[in-house]
Order: sequence, then structure tokens, then C-alpha cells
Amino acid sequence: MEEQQFLIRLPPLLADKMRSALSSKRKGKESGEETESTMCGRFDLHFVSERVAEVVVDGKERYRGVLKDLPAICETNKTADRRNLYKSGEVAQVLVVDGEALADGIEVDRVVREGEVFELEDGLTPGARKARSRMALPPPLYPQEVITNVEDQMKFLLDNKIVFVRKQGREEDLVVEAEDDGPSVLSPEPPGRSQGSGRPHKVARIAGSDVTSRQQPSGSVHSPEPLQSPTPATPSGFGMSPSPAQSPMPVPSPSSAMDDASADIDDFADMLVADVAQDDARDDELSEAKRTLERDRLEKAIAAQRKVVDGLELQVSKAPNPIMKKRFESKLEDAMKELKKREDELSEI
Repeated sequence: MEEQQFLIRLPPLLADKMRSALSSKRKGKESGEETESTMCGRFDLHFVSERVAEVVVDGKERYRGVLKDLPAICETNKTADRRNLYKSGEVAQVLVVDGEALADGIEVDRVVREGEVFELEDGLTPGARKARSRMALPPPLYPQEVITNVEDQMKFLLDNKIVFVRKQGREEDLVVEAEDDGPSVLSPEPPGRSQGSGRPHKVARIAGSDVTSRQQPSGSVHSPEPLQSPTPATPSGFGMSPSPAQSPMPVPSPSSAMDDASADIDDFADMLVADVAQDDARDDELSEAKRTLERDRLEKAIAAQRKVVDGLELQVSKAPNPIMKKRFESKLEDAMKELKKREDELSEI
């Protein structure tokens, strides 16, 4: 179980007096016997309520203190050898003592004063200044009553396993209407559809008359009646041309179709060639950029390696003894090999 501790914040003059009283070797001989609360005759502390305490110094000076909450919890540690620390408790409150002493015969005000707050804005260290306002939670988006109501409703839905189903309207049956002078369109089912068929039917308009053919389900022995082609009309007078329904459809020649296909193929080939050329140009630009970056990197590495070689040559010339000179010469040889390698890589780019 962790021990709950609190700090005492005193005014400057009273803090010096308290520090002297607690550190004095004669602390228990100037003001009588030691008290049970602090084991010190010059200092006494007892709470008169949950938040208000009475601080007595030298057995005669009485002060009022208020216990206030810190913006964060701090830990306290103890040590026996000044090396290893172990946690001794937690500090979450500070007893703030007033600077003015109470007169004789006046009891400590047990009631909380008007406008008195029990929360400290600052922490214990300079870095914790205005810590409460900086670490305060943002205001909630919804009132607590609304949140509680929604939670109760969700609990009711989960406990009773209620499932919500969204109903969608049934789409209308569609039929395919094919005309001889236009593309196929979709239209609602005509009123004359039979109840036994579950498939759409096709309406074909030929020479101004509608002939309906229904698709029967598989396995049916009934076969639809064949459609009768209309009888072509005969011109009744000189200079009369046949009706558009009776005029034959123009048939494209094979040579024109081949020419169109060849032109399309040529256009597609030109487009592919242009795309390939554009991709090649882009690849060339990327390759050139990569080579430029690699060349710059190698040039910088070669310049740095040359400085290393120059430094090693200087150390070889100023070596104090043959052993150091031999060591520097070995390093110089390795540096020269590395420089030669970098120069070869640069020449290959």
C-alpha cells in the first residue's frame, strides 16, 4: 500500500523560522514537551476539518492552512546509500499556510471562505507552471444528460437483441422494346402481360403493326406462332417511289470496310509509337538525373578521401619513431586504395 503524503508551503519568513526550528538540536527543550503529531515541541499541526488545518509554531504562533490539490501526482523517493532510490509515497496535495498569524482567542475558521478554491494552477517545478490549464481536457461535445440517455438506449438495444431492417421498394418489371427504325429502349411492362410468365417479353414493330412474342419457361410444350412477314406494296402510279419500309437497306462494300479498318490500325500504331518514344525519353531523363547525382556523390567522396591522404602523408613525414611511421604508412596505403577505387567508379559513369 502506497503512502499518501503532502507538502507544506509557508511564507518566506515563516519558512526560515520553521527550517531553523526543525534543524535545531534543542528543538524539544524550548517550548515544552514534544507533541504527538509532529514529535517536535516547536512545531505542531492538526486538521480542524477535511481541508482546513491549524499550524502552531513555538507553541504560541498559530496560522491557518488550507489543503489544496496539485495538477498532477508526484512521487517521493528515499535512499540509504545515496545511490539507490526507492519510492516512498505519492504527493498530490499541498498545505498552503497563510502569512498572517491568528490573534489569541480566535479559533481557526473551520468553514470554507467565500471564493476559496482547492485546486492549484501551478505545479511544484518551473516547468509545471500553468499546468492545470495546459493539461485541461477539452469541453465535451454533448451534455452529460444526452450521453447518459444514448448509453441507456444502446444498452436496451443490445440487451434485447433488436435488429433494424431497411426496406427497399421492388423495381418495376422491364421489357425490351425493339423497333426497326431506332435502338432498343427499356419501357414498363404493358398491361397485356400474362400472369403465368415470369420473364419479360419482346415487342417487335413491323410495318406499323405490333406483334408480341413471349418466351415460355423451359420444359413447355407450347411453341410460339411464327411471325408473318408483311406483303410488299406495289406502286399504283407512274413516278411513285416505294415506301421507306419497303426500300432495301444499303449494303457497305467490302473494299470500304477494309480501308476503314486499315486506317484505324495505322492510327493505333502511330499512337503506340508515340507513347513508346515518350516513355523512352522519360527513362533517359531519369537515368541522366541518377548519373548526375551519383557523379556528385563520388566527387565529394573523392575530395574527402584526398584530404585524408594528405593528412596521413603529413603524419608519415613527422612520425617521431619508426614504429609510428610504419603504422601511418599502412594507413596511407589503405587510404590510397580507397581513393583509387572511388576514382575508378567516377570514370565508369
